Amino acid sequence: MPSKKHRRSTRSIIPRKLNILYKFVECVNCRNKYCNGIKGLVIEVSKTNIKILTIFGDIVIIPLEECMYYVRISDRKEILINPRQIEK
Repeated sequence: MPSKKHRRSTRSIIPRKLNILYKFVECVNCRNKYCNGIKGLVIEVSKTNIKILTIFGDIVIIPLEECMYYVRISDRKEILINPRQIEK
C-alpha cells in the first residue's frame, strides 16, 4: 500500500465555479420541456439568463435557474453542471 504522501487524490478536477462563456453546452432536465435538447455555443452569461447561439444560427435566451447543462470541456469530456456551478 502506498504511503499517504504518494496516494492519488480522489477529488474531482471540476472547479466549484465554471466559466461557460464560449463553450458548447446542451440543456437537459428543464422545467420548460421545449428547452430540453437545445445545443450551442454560449455567447453571453448574465445573472438570470444565458444566450446560446444554436447550430442553426438562432440565438436562444434561457433562464439560468431552469435547466441543468452538459458542458463540453474537451473533445471527449462533458460534465453535467447545475446553475449554481456557473460563474456569472
